[in-house]
Parts: sequence; C-alpha cells; structure tokens
Amino acid sequence: MFVRKISGFYAIFLVFCIIYFSGCISLKERTKGLLGVSTREIESSRDLALKKDFAIGLDECYTKARDILKEIGCYIYTSDKAKGLIAFYVSRSNTTVVGLFLTKIDEANTRLEVSSPSSYSRDIIANKLFSRLESALAPVNEEAVENAGQ
Repeated sequence: MFVRKISGFYAIFLVFCIIYFSGCISLKERTKGLLGVSTREIESSRDLALKKDFAIGLDECYTKARDILKEIGCYIYTSDKAKGLIAFYVSRSNTTVVGLFLTKIDEANTRLEVSSPSSYSRDIIANKLFSRLESALAPVNEEAVENAGQ
C-alpha cells in the first residue's frame, strides 16, 4: 500500500517535470510565469506601446514614474533600473499586467513606453502616468504663485 502511494507520487512528479522542462521557454522565465511575475507578455506587446518623450533625465524619470504608479494604486511586482523596466499590475485586485519601459534619449531626455496585452489598461495607465508626469515637470508660473499669496 505504502509503495503504491510513493510510486504514484513519483509518477505525478515525473509528469510534472516533463511538462515543466519541455518547450522552448527558459527555466527562469517558466518559473517567473509560474509565480506570476513574468515580463514576457509586456515585452511581446511592446511594439504596440504608447510612447512619449519627456525632458527629464533617466534616473529622475524612473523615480518619478515609480512614485506616480504607486500614487495611482498600481502594484509594482518587479523593476529593473538597469534594463529601464517597471512591471506592475493595474491594482492589487486587477492583475492585468502593464509594463513601463524607460529609454535614455540623451542626458536630459527620456522616452517612456507603456505596454500591456490589454489595450484598455495600457491606455488608462498611459493617460494617468503621462499627464501626472507632465504636471510634475511643468514650469511654475512665478507670477501666479506671487498673486496667490496676496
């Protein structure tokens, strides 16, 4: 009886291993997919990303973008500053994957690309992120500030 349970376990384990290790996906990517933190979907939909250039350096843009994403309720599950990638879910309850790719154009300019398999999520996030980043970078009208204090 005990031997049958063990051999049944090994059979199930063997089938799992064959399925898990077969195919052309790397072990690392397969494990990320199993854990729900893969960036493969957002990387494959990058050609449909919404893009916008900002007059801000890469490091500062990366920090501001992360802060804005947290403010609007996104759940960041992985980020890699060296790769210029922030991968996140729309929220903790909406696990639609969205990716933000940051590309250095030059020392003072950065391109942002919002990518997602869901065009709806991509559009909503890009709209919120781009508008808030534009507001954060908008020059302050000193005259309006002085008049507001009077």
